[in-house]
Amino acid sequence: MKKLLATTLALLMVFVTLTPTTTLAQQPIRVYVNGEYFEFPQGQPTEYNGTVVIPMQIFHALGFNNRAYFNEDLPRQGSNFTQVLYNGERVALVATVSVRNPNSQGAMRGVSIETLLEVLPSLGVAVYWEPETRVLRAYTAQGLLTDEERIEAAINAQLQHLQEFGTPCPINTESPSDFLDHTPENIALMEQGIFLMINQHRINNDLTPLIWSDILHQASQAHSQDLIDNNLPIGHRGSDGSRSMDRVRRIAPQSNNGPGENISGAGGGRFSLGTARRAFRDWYNSAGHNINMLTMRQNLPGLTHAGIGIAVGEDGRTIVTLKISNL
Repeated sequence: MKKLLATTLALLMVFVTLTPTTTLAQQPIRVYVNGEYFEFPQGQPTEYNGTVVIPMQIFHALGFNNRAYFNEDLPRQGSNFTQVLYNGERVALVATVSVRNPNSQGAMRGVSIETLLEVLPSLGVAVYWEPETRVLRAYTAQGLLTDEERIEAAINAQLQHLQEFGTPCPINTESPSDFLDHTPENIALMEQGIFLMINQHRINNDLTPLIWSDILHQASQAHSQDLIDNNLPIGHRGSDGSRSMDRVRRIAPQSNNGPGENISGAGGGRFSLGTARRAFRDWYNSAGHNINMLTMRQNLPGLTHAGIGIAVGEDGRTIVTLKISNL
């Protein structure tokens, strides 16, 4: 598991004019590049007129060069002008703005967060903006990474957010480059990613991490696949009328401790880099499902093992099932 996302060649033109006003008094804007906190050498991210402005050094940290671009079709508007970003064959035009940075001396050249979120994916960089916490995360070399590395980087971003803030990342709008082939390898990585999120959530609540169970994984996967194959709504009943414990006993007849079970449609989205985040967030935001993850049900005390199973239909429908039990 390493760092993230997919390659594109694009020429993107974005024009933004910012009018500096007073800085809003909020918590500092933080930027992480490939999972590491990035300390800007000149100036700091700031906010003017409700728009976050990130210094141009963000592009250098991501491996891009830049130079001013003047063209009769792109007239310079005061100190705001277009720059060319390039790295090998990857090229984009980006509108920049000069603002007075209250955190440093003089002016700072940067780009608005809206421009950044539009430009970076076209350059093969995965970018996540969390407005509630004012954290920007960017991951490079999208086209040079395997699906395994892309999934791992996405999971690591979620775990880092859980560790720092105790809550799941906000749901980001996904681009086509986020979609994944639902190979057994990719599905297994996503299952493990959700498992890691659940255990980080338990650690945040001073609880012992759960132990992975292949038996519960197989029972979970079978139920997810059953819902997909028979086009059933999300629910705990199988197509044959089976209940959660029935499905466990088919694999492990000796089991006698009824499991807790969570099921998610992963936010209704396709199988993608966001599948783990969406499933975990669904359960986190639901009181009953969250209690299951924390094994705090009075009738199911002290559950120690868990397994997760994901199934994906040909139409992209994704079902995630979690089972927690004693074995």
